[in-house]
Amino acid sequence: MSFALIMHDTDTPMDFLHWAILNVPGTATSLAEHIPNKATLEDGSAQLRNSSGSFGYYNPCPPGGVHHYQFDFFALDTGLNPVPKNRDALKRAMNGHVIARGQYSGTFGH
Repeated sequence: MSFALIMHDTDTPMDFLHWAILNVPGTATSLAEHIPNKATLEDGSAQLRNSSGSFGYYNPCPPGGVHHYQFDFFALDTGLNPVPKNRDALKRAMNGHVIARGQYSGTFGH
């Protein structure tokens, strides 16, 4: 079993991906602060490139106004190997492996 999380800004024309982390061990009960911005983490978790082009979390920073941020959580019956290269490939790889999912939306603005 493993977990995956996708965080994105739904108010941008390209649906800006802020974070995608997958293969989080099924024994995990939380995510640590200050996770390194690299593709593979010590616990076996993997992070995809966000829409800014870097691995890991990219903080919300809307250019103006309030934006909506969606967090999609997935419990999977397996880890995903090989690691998908992007969000679309991640969604395809998860197909048939999702045993539970949740969603949270929040807002942030200046």
